[in-house]
Amino acid sequence: MVLTKICPFCDKHYQVHVPDEVFIEWQNGKCIQDAWPDAKPETREMVISGICLDCQGEVFNDEL
Repeated sequence: MVLTKICPFCDKHYQVHVPDEVFIEWQNGKCIQDAWPDAKPETREMVISGICLDCQGEVFNDEL
């Protein structure tokens, strides 16, 4: 499944590829880190909040 997201900070449009089974489990209430343990934390954050990688670095004061 391809999710189209818009960063709430910079309005950047981007797409995140999420396996169908992961998306279904997550939508059915499973924590995304349990449904998709092999994904990078910043990728999971993009799916959850929509914050792009550049803005995650600024918001969370991290280098991604």
